[in-house]
Amino acid sequence: MRRFLTFKSTIGASALAAVCLQTITAHADVSPLTPDRPGFTNGSDVVPVGLTHLELGIGETWTPSSAGGGHTTDYPEILIRHGVTPALEFRVSLPDRFAIGDGGPSGWGDAAVGVKWKFYQSKDGNTKAALFPMATIPSHDANFSSGQVDPSLVIGAQTTSGSRWGLSANIGLTDPTQNGSRNFSTAPSAAAQYQITPKLSTYGELYDNVPKTGPSSPIADGGLILVPNPNTQYDIEAGWGLGSGAPVRFVGGGVSLRF
Repeated sequence: MRRFLTFKSTIGASALAAVCLQTITAHADVSPLTPDRPGFTNGSDVVPVGLTHLELGIGETWTPSSAGGGHTTDYPEILIRHGVTPALEFRVSLPDRFAIGDGGPSGWGDAAVGVKWKFYQSKDGNTKAALFPMATIPSHDANFSSGQVDPSLVIGAQTTSGSRWGLSANIGLTDPTQNGSRNFSTAPSAAAQYQITPKLSTYGELYDNVPKTGPSSPIADGGLILVPNPNTQYDIEAGWGLGSGAPVRFVGGGVSLRF
C-alpha cells in the first residue's frame, strides 16, 4: 500500500528490515504471503489468525513543475497487520517521514488505523472481496499533516486466472482535509500480476485519484516481487504520471515480513 504526500506511495528496504530478518524465525504456516505492497491496489486476503505482517519501505517521488517541481523522499512506510479472525485483520499505518529535496521542509505525516474485512470468498478460493475502512490520526505537523481525522473506505476484489495470473481492483473513497476544508476523492485502480517463477513475479497497474476539487492524478506503474521464503517478500517498483496533477515519476522498494 503506497502513500504519496498528496497521492499514495510505497517502497524500499531499510535497516529496520535487516534487523528483523536476522531475528525473525520462519513461521510454520505456509499459506501464501499476501502483503498490501507494492503498488496502490490492495489484495483482498487477510493475515492468518494470530499472525502479524510488518510491511515497510522507502520511496522517491518527482513532482511536476506546475506543483513546484523537485523531489520528495518518504520512509519508512510502516504498515502493521494482525489477523483477528479468518475474515478480519486489524491494521495500523504509522506516520511517514517526508523530506523535500533542495532545502525544502521535512516532517511527519499522519498515522491511520482500521480493519480489513474479507466479506466474500468463492468456494474454490480463487475469487475474494473485502472492505478496508480506516481513519487517520493527525500528527499536526504544519507541513505534512491535515490536522484532522480523515476517513477512508476501500472496496477491493481479486481473482486468479490459470496458475500464474492474478487480477485485482480497488475503489477508494476518501474525504481528506485540504487547506482547512474537505475535498472528497475517488481513487480507482486495477493491477495484473504474473508469476515468472515460483519465487519471482511481476506486476503492472493503473491508478487514479479524482478529487471533487482539483486535477486528477492518473498513474501507471509496475515492478518485481521476490518471495525467497514463505514469510518474506522484497519488492521494487517504478511509476510515471499520466496527467498534470500526477507526479512525474517515482521509484522505490520495500520488504514485508510475517511472524
